[in-house]
Amino acid sequence: MTDATKPIVFDLDAEVRPASEIKPPFVFTLKGREITMADPADMDWRDLAAIEEPSDLIEGALSYDDREFLADQELEAWRFNALMEAYYNHYDLEAAVRKAKRRASR
Repeated sequence: MTDATKPIVFDLDAEVRPASEIKPPFVFTLKGREITMADPADMDWRDLAAIEEPSDLIEGALSYDDREFLADQELEAWRFNALMEAYYNHYDLEAAVRKAKRRASR
């Protein structure tokens, strides 16, 4: 319930993500299986806040079944690094991190 005497400063319910910021899904194949990794911008903010290193994105970016499948695979570090680099590049995450750090330092 809202208090009619308090002005609304920011209506989060009215916010819409600009179409120019929406990118197609990141899809890769492993052992013939097609796996989709979610856009971090679409993840729950609590999951993003809990990320301590790039590989932690796997937790939020993959469905439970795909995460289990990936965990069961023998995967060399260089291949995993190539996957994460391609994912970061697809969603331009380096630029997003730099932008967030600039905002935080103001």
